[in-house]
Amino acid sequence: MKTKNIILILVFALLTSYADAQGKRKIRNVIMMIPDGTSTSVLSISRWYNSGPALKWLSLDPYVCGLVKTHSSNAPIGDSAPTSSWYATGYASQTGFIATYPPQDDGNDLVKVDKEKAYQPLMTVLEAAKLSGKKTGLVFTCQFPHATPADFSAHSRDRNAYHMIAEQMIHNRIDVLFGGGTSFINKENRQYLAKNGYDTLFMDEKSASFENGSDYRKFKQLSGPKAWALFSPVDVPNDIDRNPNQIPSLAEMTQKALALLSKDNKQGFFMMVEGSKVDWSAHNNDPIGVITEFLAFDKAVGTAIAFAKAKEKEGVETIIVICPDHGNSGINMGSRLSNSGYDKLSYSKLYGPLKQFKLTADGIAKEMVMPLNINKDFKADSVFLTSAFRKGDPSIVLTAEEVKLLQEEYAKLLGNAERVGNLVKPIAKIITSRTYIGFTTNGHTGEDVFLAVYSTGTSLHGVVGSDDINRFFCKQLSVGGIPVNLNDSTARYFSRHTEVLKGYDFKISGFDKASKTGAVLEARKGDVVITIPANKNELFINGVRKTLNSVVIYDDINNVFYLPKTIVKDYKI
Repeated sequence: MKTKNIILILVFALLTSYADAQGKRKIRNVIMMIPDGTSTSVLSISRWYNSGPALKWLSLDPYVCGLVKTHSSNAPIGDSAPTSSWYATGYASQTGFIATYPPQDDGNDLVKVDKEKAYQPLMTVLEAAKLSGKKTGLVFTCQFPHATPADFSAHSRDRNAYHMIAEQMIHNRIDVLFGGGTSFINKENRQYLAKNGYDTLFMDEKSASFENGSDYRKFKQLSGPKAWALFSPVDVPNDIDRNPNQIPSLAEMTQKALALLSKDNKQGFFMMVEGSKVDWSAHNNDPIGVITEFLAFDKAVGTAIAFAKAKEKEGVETIIVICPDHGNSGINMGSRLSNSGYDKLSYSKLYGPLKQFKLTADGIAKEMVMPLNINKDFKADSVFLTSAFRKGDPSIVLTAEEVKLLQEEYAKLLGNAERVGNLVKPIAKIITSRTYIGFTTNGHTGEDVFLAVYSTGTSLHGVVGSDDINRFFCKQLSVGGIPVNLNDSTARYFSRHTEVLKGYDFKISGFDKASKTGAVLEARKGDVVITIPANKNELFINGVRKTLNSVVIYDDINNVFYLPKTIVKDYKI
């Protein structure tokens, strides 16, 4: 009897020890992956498109575990700015707000809003991870100051204030950043990156080639530890439209970022990966773009999961959370415009029409206008088929009505190739008319979005809120077993200048309303003059530069600079 009791006690002790070890397991790396504007129906459409008659599962399929309820602070349907911001900060916000607390909207607010906090910048999980010693990374296919990348690394009430947001992102010390947006980085920004040890690779805006004699091979050779690579003036071309010898896929960018972030890194990292242009294609009602951009994103998911599994063998744990920020377009297989009986069609008849298109609507539009020649007669057989559809099925013939529509849109370009986007929706409409895909809108939709989590331990299940995603991140990014507290970090790093520098006389100047840049705070007290530029991580005490751990934010509505609370103590002023 005594022997049995001893055995039971030993077994219980071993199980308890194992459970404790599991509970104390250190989560080293956290990855957020967002397929922007992806309605849940896109999973099944893309899965079938990618399969053939024999079903082929997506990389994220085994990890789907629930749904996310996503919306703005004052509206059931949100855009990327407030919805991704909710993931990043834990707070709902309004349309266009980037990691910034919303003002009250009486009678419409869906969450509790404190009017005293209106327009205050909110600490993000990426910024908190950086401050705790982790490396940080952003990978995407839009321009870098676009809503979702900005939500994790900048602060603004206006998502379109690209130059202000870009300045903040550049000074926020992100270790690795890959995507598009060369046109939003000026000479001063480039000098800052070079001076601060970044390995850079930028596509030249005019020549569409890499600067300084570099080529695509340099991307594969980037060794870090800090690196920025921008592969286009604005957004990166859609996956099936891009030149694979010049521009990497989202999966390739993800793989390189993971390699750089994990190199000689004992603290781990936080990284956000966005499949940005699923959303753009959905806005255009382009089924080819939606499907192929999502499949490109799913390949990046597979890359991240392979990385996580490999690192587990080294004793390093990685958590991956995958979920869209909102739905878009009401896309589905089946349309009221389709012939009756489409639900009885075979796989080849249902999906064959989709697979005949080898470019997205955006890719076809660019084929049509590069080089742009308005004086050339626009005919279906001479321009559209031989140029735009040369990679597709030559049996696609336009109707007279479609030719006329494209001729009219083509003429509106007035010789300006930058207006090529005007052709995309008409072309997408032509593509859709030859498939069984249906759309309800060109805008965002309010349905719950899918949730997938890769984790060897803790996870999320069921229908959750965007704030639950944020709390999950904060728990995984815990320091010494204590979850990251973003409220404390917001209070510490984004305090009003009138509170931080009490007793000083203030002057704010230089603000440019158009770009929302240039604001400078001057604080005087006796013989001490403190100069603090907005959107940067620096201040000057009697002309001597000091580096800050966070960026300084200027709110032009309340005329307030948000600064680290401990400036006076840290610099003994």
